[in-house]
Amino acid sequence: MRFFYGGSSSEKTDASTKSKTIKTYKVGILQLMTQPALDQIHKGIVAGLKAEGFKVGTNLKIDYQNAQGDQSNLQTMSSKFANENDDLTVGIATPAAQALAKAANGKTPVILAGITDPVGGGLIKSNAVPGGNITGTSGESPLKSQLNLIKKILPKAKNAWNYLYDFRSWRYLQCQEDAKNCCSSWLYSQDVHNFVNK
Repeated sequence: MRFFYGGSSSEKTDASTKSKTIKTYKVGILQLMTQPALDQIHKGIVAGLKAEGFKVGTNLKIDYQNAQGDQSNLQTMSSKFANENDDLTVGIATPAAQALAKAANGKTPVILAGITDPVGGGLIKSNAVPGGNITGTSGESPLKSQLNLIKKILPKAKNAWNYLYDFRSWRYLQCQEDAKNCCSSWLYSQDVHNFVNK
């Protein structure tokens, strides 16, 4: 997130008056739900801001909102950030980022965090040239390695798929074909959305 900090430092002390004018930046953080991995991302964002010299109460105000998995909450909370003219917003998980992007309407910078596929999620044009007001980090989960590990630990597992993806996530359905292609040692049941051991 260094691009955010370039040129965003507080105004220098005027040598003649020895007075400081400190700008306070408003950052809205929208998290999809309470979940250990997403909670860690939130903590990492706050720690990263602090490491770059942004201190809550001095030159930073953070408005943290957790939608608790509710789409209507995402819409309300993202609109709140837009209406309050936050300097920057951070979306933790794809649905949160999508809500922020829609509310920002190409104006407020939106940072992506905890996103698997920002192109597939309609957030950016391409990874090489995101375009617009959206940037951040993303990463694909190593599906084959995860399934093989589950098979090794739980050789009689009947619902490995549901361990990996929340059925409420758009990625749940998107990854079905990838899963069938990469996991030849498991049969995939389209009807129950599960992998079953041969």
